[in-house]
Amino acid sequence: MNTTMNTDTSVIPTVTHIFIKHFVEVCQCYDKPVFVFNSSKGILVANKGNEPISSYLQVMNYMRGLYSPREFYAPQVAVFFEACIDMAWPYPIFPDPNVILSEGDLLGEHFNALVVKIREITSTTQYKEKMRKMLLNLERQRQSAFLLVDSLFETHSRLLVLRVDLFYRGFTAERSVSSDLKRFLRRVDDDPRFHSLLGYIAKLEFGETRGLHAHLMVFLDGSKSRKGGHLAQQLINLWMEVIGDGAHGYNCNAKADSYSESGINMVDHWDTTKRGHLLTALRYFFKNDQQVLVKSKEKDRTLFMSRVKRIQGVRPGRPRMRSAMPRASIHENKACP
Repeated sequence: MNTTMNTDTSVIPTVTHIFIKHFVEVCQCYDKPVFVFNSSKGILVANKGNEPISSYLQVMNYMRGLYSPREFYAPQVAVFFEACIDMAWPYPIFPDPNVILSEGDLLGEHFNALVVKIREITSTTQYKEKMRKMLLNLERQRQSAFLLVDSLFETHSRLLVLRVDLFYRGFTAERSVSSDLKRFLRRVDDDPRFHSLLGYIAKLEFGETRGLHAHLMVFLDGSKSRKGGHLAQQLINLWMEVIGDGAHGYNCNAKADSYSESGINMVDHWDTTKRGHLLTALRYFFKNDQQVLVKSKEKDRTLFMSRVKRIQGVRPGRPRMRSAMPRASIHENKACP
């Protein structure tokens, strides 16, 4: 099977990168000074209602200390480092807004200026264009995944759809995940348990609790394979075999019947309702809130997908059906986060 795989990467994303993204998003929501002078106390205090953003002062050193000129960042993270460098963030030992800096300014005043700087950068045309391109790329990935599903239904009356999440215990480097996924998918392709394999879609993401992880959807010929829950567990077992200690997974197929809108296990070509649920489940792969925020190479991929097989005389995606096939739902699938 021809595949398009990610190249090596070496960066280890951390939860702090997510803090940076959240901080930048919060900065965009405030238009008042974070810290103001309290005349009765004679010190800077958090402006009323600004407590959520003022708390980031406590982790500024951790966030700023992650910067490396050799790495590539998502726009929401890159703008933070750009502002810190431009403002010459002073690395104070004690994150107290009333610490006096060498210039005579208070740290809280410097923090106020940093927030203003971030708001200025995020309001520029250049930043908005970067965000637009990032979201456009995510949408292109989604459309490519939908095209693959459509092409499989063009030539098969039913698909056995397996859906698993693959994790590590603890944080690991992006290069390790890419290499592991490549070895794992090769093993899946050669494993006789998945002899009717037609294709797969895997999306690399980063979350606060699970670190780097992959959502995986595998498509088997429904006329040759059954028992989705069992085969999905075999995928997880193979993942743990390939990775060794620390690998684990979640089997969505085992609980497919408990989901109100299940689009996995056996899906018939003519079942418009279940095919709609399948697209909804697949849409979840391309949500924006768990994107990979730091890479060692700008062009590193986060989507791992078997190639769409062009069918002579058939335009991929053209509905071969009695009535219109369902379009992707605008709602994310919450059944298997």
